[in-house]
Amino acid sequence: MAEQRAPAWHAIDDAFTSYLNANASIHERWLLVQTMATAVLRRSVLGTLNVQPGWRILDIGTGFGAIPIELAAMQPIDAVGIDIDREVLRAAETIRTDVVERGGLIADSRVTFVAGSPHALEQPEPVSTWRRLDFSSNTFPTMPRRRPSWRGWCGQEDWFASSMSTTDSR
Repeated sequence: MAEQRAPAWHAIDDAFTSYLNANASIHERWLLVQTMATAVLRRSVLGTLNVQPGWRILDIGTGFGAIPIELAAMQPIDAVGIDIDREVLRAAETIRTDVVERGGLIADSRVTFVAGSPHALEQPEPVSTWRRLDFSSNTFPTMPRRRPSWRGWCGQEDWFASSMSTTDSR
């Protein structure tokens, strides 16, 4: 079992800041700035999700990859971030590499990024190995129950992480 340690938020913050400073004219700069500005709130929410060592996480609409990177700093997980914006994903790869070099991820954590639509993903193994982190109902119990509009790998009992928009299941 992996040794528990406090997440190395400074390594992640430094990697994001370094990327922003080195790429002042980056496409979607506003999103990178927003990602950095919401780090404390996002980490507070992620901390309530009870992610367990060894979980496999899929972050749909990952952007600059903050959610999979931050979860991998909290627990040894296997996370995949998917997005349609290849330029933003190249930035996420660079940021992830910098975070790793700064010692920001827990040993045995793995974060990868995939360009494209979640509808085009191949199913490499049974979906029962994936876990769902339901931001709307677990974190905000007063909000109406929502269901992701994307369906693919996951049946009702299977779990995946999603940061995409959702639609009411009513």
